[in-house]
Amino acid sequence: MRIEPCLQAGIDNREFTFAPMKFDWILFDADHTLFDFDKSAAESLMDTMQSHGIAHHDGHWELYNKINKTCWSAYENGEMDRDTMRTLRFSLFFEQIGAEVADIEIFASQYLQGLPSRPYFINGAIELLNALHGNVRLGIITNGLAEVQRPRLVSTGVDRLFDIIVVSGEIGSMKPSHTYFEHTYNQMSRPRKNKVLVVGDSLNADVKGGSDFGFTTCWFNPESAENDIGIRPDYVIDALHHIPAIVGLNA
Repeated sequence: MRIEPCLQAGIDNREFTFAPMKFDWILFDADHTLFDFDKSAAESLMDTMQSHGIAHHDGHWELYNKINKTCWSAYENGEMDRDTMRTLRFSLFFEQIGAEVADIEIFASQYLQGLPSRPYFINGAIELLNALHGNVRLGIITNGLAEVQRPRLVSTGVDRLFDIIVVSGEIGSMKPSHTYFEHTYNQMSRPRKNKVLVVGDSLNADVKGGSDFGFTTCWFNPESAENDIGIRPDYVIDALHHIPAIVGLNA
């Protein structure tokens, strides 16, 4: 089992043992943490392109995904507003593949509408949520767009498992801002911060945001990506089934 508590620079490959901690709350990111967003997005992109008469070829998803990540990073850093991000990623994508779309806004809307109808979970997510439900209070914290997040949570039925769901677009702030986490903290009725665990795939949005606010953080890193940006989570896991050990449910 790979669980790494509080890694320090220069000793990332060291073996650790630790005493499990008990948390009152676990706040999960949605996309790339509980939901396999890439699988849903790749299918929705292909179908939307075909509906507009644009041939979909190998490599298109990888190109779009790269452009989308750049736009999302700018959005999360406050360098681009939501509406610009929504359409610019497609404009840049079509420019690079040499395709034309009459109305980018219509294309973007159709793409987004297709996402909730293709909900795929990260391996072990449903089993984890069912195991945690009733033992610890659960929340969703997401920068994802409301028109995708809300319908998907309802259609899969997992909305009933969460005590709070905080969608950035609905409150006017986003992770990793203090304002976003302050709003979330108030929704939780302000528990002790050391009893809150944030789990997410983003070192910036989830780990930095949670750590800066005083929460314990867990970086979900299934691809064993290198952490070279100086943001240190309290825990690093490569699979969701390690979470119960961290919170002490199977200690």
